[in-house]
Amino acid sequence: GRIQLTAMQQQERMMHMSKKIQIKGVIFDLDGSLVDSMWMWHEIDREYLGRFGIVLPEKRYYEDVAVSLKVMLGAKNLYFTDAPLYIYRQRDTSITKNRDHKKMYDMVRNIEEQYRYFVVRGKYEQYKEEVEYFAILHTLLEIVPRMIEDDPKSVYVRKMCAYMKRRFPDYEKNPYLDKLSRRNRLYLKLISERKYTALQMIILGKTGLRNGLEKLGLFGLIQNYKKK
Repeated sequence: GRIQLTAMQQQERMMHMSKKIQIKGVIFDLDGSLVDSMWMWHEIDREYLGRFGIVLPEKRYYEDVAVSLKVMLGAKNLYFTDAPLYIYRQRDTSITKNRDHKKMYDMVRNIEEQYRYFVVRGKYEQYKEEVEYFAILHTLLEIVPRMIEDDPKSVYVRKMCAYMKRRFPDYEKNPYLDKLSRRNRLYLKLISERKYTALQMIILGKTGLRNGLEKLGLFGLIQNYKKK
């Protein structure tokens, strides 16, 4: 009968064959325009991580966040580079442009999963600052500002901020916060002080500032003051 190969085995077979073939050129179909290969990479991730007991979440947004630190914890060596090696095609339907706050809240599930993974393995105290900083970056500095840009009164903004304060009560003292840019430090300060509307005006810029002041009934007062 026909032998069924897993996605990982297919990839390994192709790599083995490529060593025997004299390759003159390669077409990188990164976005699946020519061939729908996205399913294969998803299965490769699942199969490869499964070898180390790491389960990739199903039907969840930002699922890579749920496994990133788990992979690092099990790695023998880690290499870092500032070189731009990842090309991401921006589309209106891209996950980074998702504005469904309920789906965006999946980030909390991913962070909680990472946290519990470290606790169960007795590694949390050793890497507490790193796990905490990872959570800050992905919730308060990635998801929360995007929610606030849409609606500073969103219930999911309050829920995500409440989760961070409950799970990491001293996150404002994290030593890695010194590495943040001035903009991110400002964002974090306004979020911790619950000044969500002020942050929304900053994110939206000049137009957002005017709209925000009009909502607060302050724009007319400022204009009158300027005329005087």
